[in-house]
Amino acid sequence: MEEPDRLWCDVKLTDVDTCWVFYDKLTFIYLEISKCNKSVGPLESRFDKLMYVIRNLNKLDRIPSGPS
Repeated sequence: MEEPDRLWCDVKLTDVDTCWVFYDKLTFIYLEISKCNKSVGPLESRFDKLMYVIRNLNKLDRIPSGPS
């Protein structure tokens, strides 16, 4: 099931046959940077700001101002 607006996935190691979570304290978080297309203006949250900075790191000379 693909969710086009979702920018991250929380992934846990599970047994394929039983769906038993191998270790519940180990979680991989995958960020889909390519889906983050907002410009500086509509950054509404810290997460939006973080994704913008990561996506545009090679172009920035300072962190843009926005929500604190």
